[in-house]
Amino acid sequence: MKKLLALIGLFLILFSAKASAQFELTVGNGFKDGYNLGGGARYLFSLPVLPVSFGGEFIWYNGKAEGSTIEDEDGNSIAVGAAARIATFGAYGAYSFNAGLLRIRPHLTVGTARAEGAVLIAIEDASVGASETAFKMMAAPGLDVILPLGPIRLGVDVRYIYIPNFSTVAAHVFIGF
Repeated sequence: MKKLLALIGLFLILFSAKASAQFELTVGNGFKDGYNLGGGARYLFSLPVLPVSFGGEFIWYNGKAEGSTIEDEDGNSIAVGAAARIATFGAYGAYSFNAGLLRIRPHLTVGTARAEGAVLIAIEDASVGASETAFKMMAAPGLDVILPLGPIRLGVDVRYIYIPNFSTVAAHVFIGF
């Protein structure tokens, strides 16, 4: 009974004060083809008593598209193109602490990645193409370094994005409100 009362008391302390909401816009680069330039957003709730944040995150990586044209021995043009893109979305959790003027926030995003790939081959007036979209589990541990400027926060986010068979390191800058 004492444990239950202590748990209820802890719950009331943590959630009786008003939690703050934060919105952050991010832009950055995943250092692997299929990622490349990307942007997204995260929405966080911060607990007033503990330096813990939780929420959701979505980042779209524009990926890479390449193509080339060659001629066969009969002079026919053959065009070949390929593209790949990644989008990640999931639950976000972080712990924050101060380091002088900066705020350090180790974090983890766990969710789903949407990987999309396409190939097109065109010979003269005929073409054939194929595309595939796959959803895979994703985990992205990382570290934010944040500079609070009144109601606005500027930050840098470095993370390792683990997706089976398609992992990379990514770096982003963000602004938070």
